Amino acid sequence: MLADINNINYIKNINKFHIVVEYSRLPIETFDTEDEAQDFIRGYLSGLELTESMRLGKYFRLCVEFDIKDGVKYYRVSEFMETIYKNS
Repeated sequence: MLADINNINYIKNINKFHIVVEYSRLPIETFDTEDEAQDFIRGYLSGLELTESMRLGKYFRLCVEFDIKDGVKYYRVSEFMETIYKNS
C-alpha cells in the first residue's frame, strides 16, 4: 500500500521528540524540544521557513517530492502512525 506523504507526526521518548511518517520504520528526525518538532512538521506540510526547524521540514518534503517525480514509490511500512492515532 502506498504511503500518504502528508501523514506526519511526532512521538516523545524520554527527553527527545522523534518525527515519524508512514514510509519509514525509523524516525526521520529527532529534536530536543516539542516546539522544534512542531515547527519541522509545519515546515514539512506548509513550506514555511520561519525557523531553522521549519526550513529542515520544508527541505525534507522537497526531497520526497523530487523522489516521487522521479518515479520513486513510498510504501507504508511504519506502525507508528496507527499507534499514535489509536492513542489520541
